Amino acid sequence: VGCAFAPPATRALDPALAELADSLVQIDDVQDALAAPSSDGSPSAKRRTLRIYLDEPATGDIVTIATDSLRLGWKFDGFTPVAYSLQVWSGPRQSVPYDNSKRVDLTTALPALDQPNSRVYKGDLYSTIGDLEAKFGARE
Repeated sequence: VGCAFAPPATRALDPALAELADSLVQIDDVQDALAAPSSDGSPSAKRRTLRIYLDEPATGDIVTIATDSLRLGWKFDGFTPVAYSLQVWSGPRQSVPYDNSKRVDLTTALPALDQPNSRVYKGDLYSTIGDLEAKFGARE
């Protein structure tokens, strides 16, 4: 099952998601960001994808950047997703085809993120709703 995530040319086509992306850029060491919905094709399985771009080489505190990004994504109330994914990249935003060597592997950051039921797959973090609620409290 593929993931339908085609990042827009702007931070997000949806004004609410664009506002979320703008807030992500306010995190220290974040140069650019995208916020977008993604889906496996099921209308009830909408996920929230956050893509963070850092300086190249990435020198910021990845755990803090990931935590702050997830906190902002969690508090965003434009739609209620079934899951969250976080991608972190070194360097400016790319166009297809992506240079995956610029992707920051979040595997080593996962233990420090205090998300015992979340996982990293191909370098990206997939956070569970339960882990985010335990960490950041109930969504309002």
